[in-house]
Amino acid sequence: MGARRIRMELRRKGVDGDAIDEALSSIDEDEMLSGALKAARKAASGKDISDPKDRQKVLAALARRGYSEAKQALDMLKEESE
Repeated sequence: MGARRIRMELRRKGVDGDAIDEALSSIDEDEMLSGALKAARKAASGKDISDPKDRQKVLAALARRGYSEAKQALDMLKEESE
């Protein structure tokens, strides 16, 4: 899950906002990007990410998982496939 989704889930469970901010600040941005890239690979399985419709589907899947790095991860995935 991405930072936004983690924040939402913790708020829903009643965790204090300051505690959430502190916990999320300890997560490395490279780790989040790596997670987003892994999720992008899974979401793009069997799809042609050069097709705008498939690309949008992958971006939507990453957004649902809370990744604000979705576009960057998708761009990295596209570079990998070239």
